[in-house]
Amino acid sequence: MSLAATFGIGHASASALAIADARAIAGHAASTARPTAADYAGLRAKWSVMQTGKGNYNPIAAPYAAYISAIDAEARGWYSTLDTAPVPGGSLWSDTLAGTNEVNTRVSFDRLRILAIAYATDGSIYENDASLLSAIAASLQWLSTYRYNTAIIKSGNWWEWEIGAPLSLLDTVVILQDSLSPALIDALMSAIDRFASDPTRQGDDGAHDAGEAVEPFYFE
Repeated sequence: MSLAATFGIGHASASALAIADARAIAGHAASTARPTAADYAGLRAKWSVMQTGKGNYNPIAAPYAAYISAIDAEARGWYSTLDTAPVPGGSLWSDTLAGTNEVNTRVSFDRLRILAIAYATDGSIYENDASLLSAIAASLQWLSTYRYNTAIIKSGNWWEWEIGAPLSLLDTVVILQDSLSPALIDALMSAIDRFASDPTRQGDDGAHDAGEAVEPFYFE
C-alpha cells in the first residue's frame, strides 16, 4: 500500500500521469532542445511524491493517520521476515526461493517497494530509519547480484521481467535515489535496459505498452 494507492493512484494511473509529464517533456524537446537532466530529475521528484505524499499532508490527521498505520503494518510484516544475510542460492524471504519461478524475483521487488515507501512516508514508524534503509540497499544489491542483472537469461513469463519487476524496482529507486550508491543504481538500470529495452516489442495491448513505455523516463 502507498498513499498514492490509497487514493486510487496505482501503477496504471501513475504510469498515465508520468506519461503525460513525459509527453510534455517531449513537446518541449520538439520545440527547443533535448530534455535536460533537470527535466528528468523533476519527473522523478514528482513520481516519488506520488508514492509517499511527502510534505503534502498532516500525518496525525484523518484520514492519513489510518493510512500510515496500514503502511506500517504491511512494512512491519515484510521487514520482520526479511533475511538480511541471504546466501547466494537463498532468498530474501522464505517463500521467494528462486528455483524456476521468476515471479519470486518480482515479489521481492514488490516487498522492497513497500519498505521504501514506509521509510520515506511522513509519520511512519520507519520514517528515516537508518537500519531499514541499510537493509533495503543490501537487498537490492543481492537481487542485482543474483536475480536481476545483465547476465541472467530471461525465462518463463516475460511480464515479470519486463513490466512487473521493473515497475516496483523503479519506484523503489526513485524514492531512495539520494541514498543508494550510483553503482547500484547503474547496475539495476542496466538490467532493466536488458529486459525491457523496447517498449513497442510486445505490442499486445495498451496496458502492457504503457507499462513498458514509462520505464525509460525514470532514469536517463
